[in-house]
Amino acid sequence: MDTEEECFSGDEIDQFNCPKHLLIYTNYCTTTQQLLCQECLIKCSLKVQNIISIEKALNNISLQNKQQLQKVQKIIKNYNNLDDQIQKENAQIHKMSQVQIQSLNSVCSQIMEIVQMKFQELIEQVEVHKMKHQQILQDSKCIIDEYKGRGIQLEKNIVNQQNTSGYEQLKKFREYYTINCKTIKELENEYESLSQAPKIQYQQLQIRNASDIVKQISNILCTLERDSDYRIKRVSSKLFQQPNTTRASPFAKKGFTQHSSPHFSLQSSKQQMRKTEVKQITLDIPTDLSSILDKASPEQSIINDFFSNKQSLSEHSISQMEIPIQNQTQFYIIGGLLKGQRQNLIELVDIQSKQSAQHDFLVSNRYGFQIAYHGNQILLIGGKQEGIRTALCESYDPNLKQSKISQLILTKGVSGLASKQIGNKLYISGGKTDQGIQDIFQLINLDTYQTKNLQSVPIKCYNHTLVQGNEPNSMYLFDEQGCFKYDMAINQWKKIKSPSYPRRSHISLTLPDGIWIFGGRSGKKFIKQIEKYDETDQQFYQMGELICPIVKSDAIVSDDYQFVYLVGGKTQENIPSSNIWRYSILTNQCVLYSQFTKPRYSHKLIPKKV
Repeated sequence: MDTEEECFSGDEIDQFNCPKHLLIYTNYCTTTQQLLCQECLIKCSLKVQNIISIEKALNNISLQNKQQLQKVQKIIKNYNNLDDQIQKENAQIHKMSQVQIQSLNSVCSQIMEIVQMKFQELIEQVEVHKMKHQQILQDSKCIIDEYKGRGIQLEKNIVNQQNTSGYEQLKKFREYYTINCKTIKELENEYESLSQAPKIQYQQLQIRNASDIVKQISNILCTLERDSDYRIKRVSSKLFQQPNTTRASPFAKKGFTQHSSPHFSLQSSKQQMRKTEVKQITLDIPTDLSSILDKASPEQSIINDFFSNKQSLSEHSISQMEIPIQNQTQFYIIGGLLKGQRQNLIELVDIQSKQSAQHDFLVSNRYGFQIAYHGNQILLIGGKQEGIRTALCESYDPNLKQSKISQLILTKGVSGLASKQIGNKLYISGGKTDQGIQDIFQLINLDTYQTKNLQSVPIKCYNHTLVQGNEPNSMYLFDEQGCFKYDMAINQWKKIKSPSYPRRSHISLTLPDGIWIFGGRSGKKFIKQIEKYDETDQQFYQMGELICPIVKSDAIVSDDYQFVYLVGGKTQENIPSSNIWRYSILTNQCVLYSQFTKPRYSHKLIPKKV
């Protein structure tokens, strides 16, 4: 058979004659995919099972087309179902957004009313105060005028009597008169300024209120829309994965072309995710107004449920409800140092009642370590144990108050390392061994205790921080020498901008609007400035200051994301602290909130499990 003969396309059924033998086509070869006449069949000497009739070949074509049509109809049905689901979800998101906006508008009105009332009370108090002191000033003026008359009379008597000693008395009296007149004038100016200041401040505050409240609403809406787009894209990509392409059909030409599987590209209702504006909040709300914000939205549980559904989308994605030490009012303080003395006491702190109590004691002291939960067991990872760097890890049961050596053993004895736990996986980075500062980056499976080496950190780092980002598959490392973003999907580091105050021995926390950095030191300089890294525009922003610089501290976040509690640490005077400071995300103000029993630094916090 001639090898240059064309494949059977389906249209050739109209061409009944074999051009070579001028005979009608009667058969089809499934091996060579050629039409055959009786002469072609005899000459090629093929096996009988590879030859089928023209009628059977046409039936096969019809059957394949029917199957492909059913597949297309099924995909279209799935598409329509998903489209309906997305429309319902978008409607739900829009409804929740409107509820949130109405709630925030109500909160804004309450805040403005209370702020206006507070300032009105202040103005009234100042006016009363001013009137009271004006009366005192008026009385003082009368006294001064009386002294002035007496001074004139005294001067006449001195002149008439030629009393030399009286001149000194007159001189002192004039000095007294001049000073008191000047003081009265200054007091008048001071009270006038005092009476005008609250009015000016209130006018400025009203402007800042309107601006900042609008920004807060915009941030919440952007978060909702960004989350919605991400969920839709994930679901659609799973449903409409294009099937693997099979070998080309012999009927792929002309009239009997095989139906190809369509590739649908579903786009969400929002074509692009809006860029979240992250700005510093300058609204100085009185502290007693924070309770209003706690009641901002009765539908908050709906929003929380909405965000919590994100966890099923990606193994590494972080949702709004995955903030470290979240939804906990009690936590343990473990390990640390106290002026060179090792601290074995484990304290249990209740953040709401501002109480701390002795819980247990460590078998041996540990500091400069990391901590993680494995079931109900607390793992103490690396650090210095009784002053010696160790690769052994300790497993502590807070309910039974029992400690034992864990099966988890690090590759080296290391202290000052950083870690991030994601489910049953633990990422550790850097640290200092007996051979010096390291650039290691490893992934540990807490179920099997197997360790996998990942791409090394671009720098050798020590007393740094490692946190998970809000973006899927992202982690961030912050160190005095530089900051880096890690992509868990491709195992690759990328350098990012450094903050205005590069630092180590600091605290890093992931919040819904970015990654916040507190305290630390640069060289020998202690830092109290607070900065926030915005993952959207990849910029750092100044967000206020701590009351005093602290290093080697630890922190938790309140369940409403409004407060950060910084616990212990070492102050600039090299003194271990037992203070608990509370920093307000809304007002950028830091206050001394409470204290615990034993001051310490290089310790760790972990929530008490219910």
